[in-house]
Amino acid sequence: LSVSPYCLCKSGYTGKFCEIEYFRCQLNGRFTYQYNCAKGKYFECIHYGYDGPNKNGILLSRNCPLSLRYNVLTDQCDYSTNVQCIENETEHSLF
Repeated sequence: LSVSPYCLCKSGYTGKFCEIEYFRCQLNGRFTYQYNCAKGKYFECIHYGYDGPNKNGILLSRNCPLSLRYNVLTDQCDYSTNVQCIENETEHSLF
C-alpha cells in the first residue's frame, strides 16, 4: 500500500494535485511536521515488507497530547519550551 505525499497548496485550492510536494514517506520512523509543529502534529511512516528503495510507505498524521509538541531529537512528545517551531505557517493538505 502507498499514499500520496503530503502537499502544500495555495489557500483555497480545490484541485486533486498541488504544485509543491512537502513530504514523501520513504523511510520508517517519525518525522517533524514543521507547518503544524505548534499544534503537536507529526508524521509517522510505516513500510510493510520491502517495497524497494524508491517506493512509498503508509504516511500517517499523528498528534501529541494537548499543549505538547513532537521533539525529533528525543522521538517523543515534549513541552513547547524544548521544541522550536516555524511560526505563522499554515497547512494546506490533501491528506
